[in-house]
Amino acid sequence: ETGPGVPKIDLKHLVAAQLLHVGDVIVCKKKEGTIAADGYINFNGKKMKSVSSFAHSCGVQRTVSGWRTCFFQNESLQEIRDRYARAGSSGQGGGAGGGAA
Repeated sequence: ETGPGVPKIDLKHLVAAQLLHVGDVIVCKKKEGTIAADGYINFNGKKMKSVSSFAHSCGVQRTVSGWRTCFFQNESLQEIRDRYARAGSSGQGGGAGGGAA
């Protein structure tokens, strides 16, 4: 979940942790987008800067979380993001933090 004190987890974090990969196809309402190297989603010739913007472009209401309505291989992106957050908080690696610039 998101909120005060909760670090923001984006697609680029999930790609860095190898939970998702560049080129993976994300599905929302039977529409497909592809994960780009910069962590955006390529959809209909446009770069969607967030999962929510992709979901909204697919017809999901703005009051609904795109993370809950977009899927990779029948698993919601919210479930994948939660798995990443749990791994980071358990000290087992693969979670929040790490990465280099």
